[in-house]
Amino acid sequence: MHSQRKTIVKQYLINRDWQGLLEWAQQNRSAIRSLQTFLVSEDILLRWRAAQGLGKLSMVISPRQVKELIRRLFWGMNDESGNLIWGAPEAVAEVLFHNRELIPKFAPILASHLEVDPFPKSVHWA
Repeated sequence: MHSQRKTIVKQYLINRDWQGLLEWAQQNRSAIRSLQTFLVSEDILLRWRAAQGLGKLSMVISPRQVKELIRRLFWGMNDESGNLIWGAPEAVAEVLFHNRELIPKFAPILASHLEVDPFPKSVHWA
């Protein structure tokens, strides 16, 4: 089942089918996790599209879920997490773009990663 979800999400991302992704996500509680798996893809395009997808998805989930998503992304930027999420800065930026009221709270945290490898380039973009 997991590989089927991954294949479905990958097709939405490749096709930039945001409406289809959002409709699919409404029926799948694991949509956030499914998108996050692509943030560590070696395929840079898929990483970017996953970040965009999380931004779009953040528009239709609860404010509590949005904040939890951002916190998980920041955790994935921490060495202590044991598994760096390469596309986390871009995903945080996309989520903040679609939830601008959260910028004052979370943008300074994102900026604090400017000197943390491997994120300086991504944080500058964000």
